[in-house]
Amino acid sequence: MDNLYDDTLSTKTYYDAIKFAAKAHQNQKRKIGGKPFILHPIAVAGLLADYYNNKNLIIAAILHDVVEDTPVTLDEISKKFGNVVAEIVSNVSETNKSLPWQERKQRYYNRLISKASINSIRLSAADKYHNLDDMTYWWKKQGDSIFAFFNAEKSEIIANYERLFKFYEEKRIPWIDKLWNMLTIIK
Repeated sequence: MDNLYDDTLSTKTYYDAIKFAAKAHQNQKRKIGGKPFILHPIAVAGLLADYYNNKNLIIAAILHDVVEDTPVTLDEISKKFGNVVAEIVSNVSETNKSLPWQERKQRYYNRLISKASINSIRLSAADKYHNLDDMTYWWKKQGDSIFAFFNAEKSEIIANYERLFKFYEEKRIPWIDKLWNMLTIIK
């Protein structure tokens, strides 16, 4: 576990990141259920804050979908929140949504296993945790019909999660058992 207390980070830094992300994600909704999108990065940051006291990791979690899903650039994130935060965000972002689903997921996986820092891997695992938790909730209500919201078949989605989870196991992500349990539910 990281240091118990990081006194270099003020509450204002978190607030600035939340404000920045909320503005960037304004009017965006989650794929399934239609909740305001900003709730997702806040939930991911909360999970990471429960396990790690790392300011850059938590700020990156709040901002992790900004580059992928809005016009905000990595350069903007770097200028406002620093290079370390921008690098973590970069490692978990799919920047070319025009590519086919399988190619995007392969590029993401390759980047994660080849050059991502441990904090990028932690963020990736927390992001997948919240996404899968949401999917599991809706799957219990609507069954396999939820997979119509995605650009891939159910089997491809599950295979992608399995590949990532095996990697997260190698990196000793603390909530890996919960990830496997949720995946078992929707299989």
